[in-house]
Amino acid sequence: SPYISKILVDRYILAGHTVLQEILAGFLGVLFAMLVIRILDYIVTAVRNLTLMQAEVRISVRLRDEIFRKIHTLSLSQISDWTAGELIHRVGNDTMQVQQFIVNEIPNMLGQTLLLLAVGGIMIFYDWRLFLIMVLPMPIALVAMRTFHRKVHRIYGKQWQVGSKASTVLFDIFSGIRVVKSY
Repeated sequence: SPYISKILVDRYILAGHTVLQEILAGFLGVLFAMLVIRILDYIVTAVRNLTLMQAEVRISVRLRDEIFRKIHTLSLSQISDWTAGELIHRVGNDTMQVQQFIVNEIPNMLGQTLLLLAVGGIMIFYDWRLFLIMVLPMPIALVAMRTFHRKVHRIYGKQWQVGSKASTVLFDIFSGIRVVKSY
């Protein structure tokens, strides 16, 4: 779309054509191309989102089935160390975390990697010095990202443990309320 906008501005707005019909035909042609590209983008995005939703459901069902099968194979002494709230929280929350990673993060990582490679290739093609300008600050950025990731990981770990304990307590309280109400 930026390339088409460039054509629109360079050839039809700034060119100073004298024949109105030529200007109008070219201008409308470029606008039509922009519209077609936008519609194709929406279609591809819709198909991608639909595919990801279907994959999300399949992955979620498969992961929960595997976790339940694994829990059923454990001995009673292994399971008795955990409360029902802990088990249910682990099944629900851990499944959701793995599912989110597979469905959201992996496609995003692949897309960003392909974008980086494509932009790098285009930059090398046009001007290798521009590519060097892009690549030289990358080690600094990677070190900064790694430092930030370590700090966030520690904070998230603490938050996850507190959230896990809170979920476990709430589930045990709610299941206890049902038992008391049944008497």
